[in-house]
Amino acid sequence: MRIFFCITAIVCLTGLFLAQPGVAQKTDNYILTTNPAGATAYFCGEYSLVVNTPAALPSNLSGQYKVRIARSGYETWKGELSFLPGSPNSVNINLSPKTRFKAGLRSLFIPGWGQHYEGCGTRGTAFTLGIIGAGTLLYISDRKYQDRRGDYDIANYNYTNATSITQREQLMVIRDAAQRKAYKAETDRRRVFYAGIGIWVYNIFDSMIFFPEGSAYYPTVTADNGGGAKLSLVVKF
Repeated sequence: MRIFFCITAIVCLTGLFLAQPGVAQKTDNYILTTNPAGATAYFCGEYSLVVNTPAALPSNLSGQYKVRIARSGYETWKGELSFLPGSPNSVNINLSPKTRFKAGLRSLFIPGWGQHYEGCGTRGTAFTLGIIGAGTLLYISDRKYQDRRGDYDIANYNYTNATSITQREQLMVIRDAAQRKAYKAETDRRRVFYAGIGIWVYNIFDSMIFFPEGSAYYPTVTADNGGGAKLSLVVKF
């Protein structure tokens, strides 16, 4: 009977020990942190993985993964992580904040790009469509001016080469009318041109004046040297 109780006690203690979480199947994880925290990291490799930082990554990850880390108000970080056998590794990534200068520079090259960069897609699309519309109207108004200018040149040539006073008087009326139309077409073209320049300039100031404020961080990447995860940085403007 004593032997029976001993065996029963050993079995119960063994069951309790195995039932404790993290003891029978204890594993080490790769730790990913960002500064600031609360970013979303997208992993693409053997597995597809999405985590919010700080995060303990699955210990069975191996091989090379393309990583994209995004957070509102900060530059999207893109790089690669190579998970190597060995000791667990902690990787910390400092995200770079978006700035007024970068927003304005983008809008300088492509109207609306700076607003999209800030996360204001509707405003950015409006500026892009506005400059496209201005460019289209400028092309149409320029073609119209070229036609009116051609009509004036012909009328002026005919007036200059008139052989009689009566003919000159008739041709002068035609020439003056063609000149007024050409002048109006030129004025319309100039107005459209200045309107387009105005949209372009205002789009630059808009991207900088209404830029959302944020905290200042400098982009750096650190990783342990004792094996585990190997980090490669890819910087894109």
